[in-house]
Amino acid sequence: MADPSVAEWAQIVVARDQQRDVLRRPGDPCPEHFWERRAQRFARFGRLLDPDDPFLRFVQQRAGATDTLLDVGAGTGRFALPLARQVRQVVAVDPSPAMLAELTRAAEAAGIRNVTTVAARWEDAQLAPAEVVLCAHVVYPIRQIGPFIEKLDAHVGRDGLLYMRVGQVDDWVAEAWEHVHGSQRLPHPDFRLLERVLEALRIPATLELVSFTNRVTYADTDEARDDLAERLGVQPGTAEAERLDQYLEERLLPIPDGVGLPPRPVQGAIFFWRRRSV
Repeated sequence: MADPSVAEWAQIVVARDQQRDVLRRPGDPCPEHFWERRAQRFARFGRLLDPDDPFLRFVQQRAGATDTLLDVGAGTGRFALPLARQVRQVVAVDPSPAMLAELTRAAEAAGIRNVTTVAARWEDAQLAPAEVVLCAHVVYPIRQIGPFIEKLDAHVGRDGLLYMRVGQVDDWVAEAWEHVHGSQRLPHPDFRLLERVLEALRIPATLELVSFTNRVTYADTDEARDDLAERLGVQPGTAEAERLDQYLEERLLPIPDGVGLPPRPVQGAIFFWRRRSV
């Protein structure tokens, strides 16, 4: 029988997915391909990473020059690429080939040659353990959180790290959802529930809260509209589309090379643990 915390996690993820699925539009990509169309934008966003980012600093303090680092859900290399400069090897795992293609392009442009990419769901990936295993901003939509984290733990050679937002993860989407649909967007599982899941799995993780500034940027208003319309299930030519345009008109600000939402101070939760003796 599943632990209550693991079962609660699944219930929250399913309820959130169902709320969005009701509004799925003809032609919308399936959830597995959500990031395929967003790879270039996400790569631009990743390049805005503050070199003093608290999670990046936290991992840098634990990664050594002879280490292999496994980045689960690496995306376009937001953390994998800067960390590659101080470790022996980085293995970047992500289910999106488009995201990993952006990572590869960025690595080549920066002269980084010690990154190996693996296009696979973490649940399906066949990989060796690594001294450092990190998983940042990935677990929110995972229904089977128990096996997912147990596999992470099994690959930890020395240090394991899980990172997630405190509070509503995509707060700008939740804000737009309420403006457009007049109802609240159901949240992702939160960090306190993840803390209980780790306890149930007997993973002795320590929690550290950090602060950072969240920046949401787009190339232009059209890109912002397309992104949010898909996330919110907004059909063109509807009252919801008009309300979305109103939201964007009120919230988007000009920034260098595009537009963005006002920066927001937020917190992150870092869970970290050492490999347990067998």
